[in-house]
Amino acid sequence: MNKTIVILLGIFATILASMPAVAEKDGSRDVAANSFTWDNCSVPVERLTTQETRPFMFLGNLVDRNHPRWHEFDHYIALYPDARSCLIKDEQDKMEPNLLNIDWLKLRPAAAKRVCFFRIFTSLQTHEQIKSWLSHHGFSAYGPRRVKSLNYEPRHEDDPIAYIAGTMSAEGINELTKPLLWRLTGMTIAYGFSISVSLNDKGEVVGVHTSSSTK
Repeated sequence: MNKTIVILLGIFATILASMPAVAEKDGSRDVAANSFTWDNCSVPVERLTTQETRPFMFLGNLVDRNHPRWHEFDHYIALYPDARSCLIKDEQDKMEPNLLNIDWLKLRPAAAKRVCFFRIFTSLQTHEQIKSWLSHHGFSAYGPRRVKSLNYEPRHEDDPIAYIAGTMSAEGINELTKPLLWRLTGMTIAYGFSISVSLNDKGEVVGVHTSSSTK
């Protein structure tokens, strides 16, 4: 192949690799540079999302009484109506609660995790903050990555077209949630745990999926 063509193809590939997978979340530019550090993610109460301001969604669809999985989530939607309700007790009444202080011990059911992660990630202002939150808790975080081609036309405004992901070993998630089997025997039937944060074409969080890999 002609040497000039090879060089041009290399430059083109570099440009493509540097292109963002999806737009950053709206409002990301008005967040103070020091509002998120490795050990602090304090967010003013007025910026925290609630069921009223940002109803729970799963895979880009509003979860209401007409949703086929309503009865899987309805209890936890009521139990965790906002981001503060997902935090440890001492953090809940602060005017700027630290969203890193999630109460892992009450998030053992998968549906509870998905609701609370949705509350927290929709309260954060940028994709980098979401990845930093995941990294703080021991996840290997990456993204955003597109799951649809650049020519794909979203079916609706909340159609997921990209995701941010975090993965963790079974030992890591057991240390956080302390399930009964692990506490009693030190054994686990899982060997990994992952979080996938769905994003629409505006970069907004439109759902959170969690999964455990079993042996």
